[in-house]
Amino acid sequence: MDVDKIRIFDQNMDLVNVFGLLATVCTLAMMLAGLPLCTQMLREGTHNVQLFPFIAFFVNCMLWSEYGLLKLDMAVIIVNMVGCILEGVYILVYFRCTKDKMSVLHQLFGAFCVILPSLVYSKFVASSLKRALSVLGAICISASVVNFGAPLAAIKRVMQTKSTESMSFLWCLIAAVTAFQWTVYGYLRDDENIIIPNAVGFALGLVQLLLFYRYKAKSVTKTADITL
Repeated sequence: MDVDKIRIFDQNMDLVNVFGLLATVCTLAMMLAGLPLCTQMLREGTHNVQLFPFIAFFVNCMLWSEYGLLKLDMAVIIVNMVGCILEGVYILVYFRCTKDKMSVLHQLFGAFCVILPSLVYSKFVASSLKRALSVLGAICISASVVNFGAPLAAIKRVMQTKSTESMSFLWCLIAAVTAFQWTVYGYLRDDENIIIPNAVGFALGLVQLLLFYRYKAKSVTKTADITL
């Protein structure tokens, strides 16, 4: 009986490692999407680029990095530490290229007003590790929800224009797959703080993919009507 339990535990750990690795690789690949924007900013300036997504993602990565460190979760630590570095680079490039540097400083000040109290509480104020993880986990979920603004805005735009030209099918597919991987990883780790935001992200990803099917199908139907 004990041998069976050990075998099941080993199999579960193998799945955790597999999904952790897959989710980490896919997430890092998505984070590198900011590099073309950096090239664009260096060449053309920042007039067509918004800073807030970089700031929001930086805050998200900082908070999740601390969460991973508290829970000793290497997948969460690695992906978010790298995310902090990349987003920091993107923000520095934006700061260098923009004329409105005070706006950047104001947004960074707001970001650290969220980050520092959260880190101080979880590290020095919380009465226990369980309490720290509970509070910081809730804050991390909230920070992740802020990042859902982009897919929600994309869905709204498609519904208004009846066109998916503003979305990349490949990007939406990768985002949905990545969110699914993190959801499964959270389930295997029995961590609802990882499950909740990524399950929402996966659902939004599916909605975006369904929009491609819906409006493509609609286009085909119109063509068929004309032919008849």
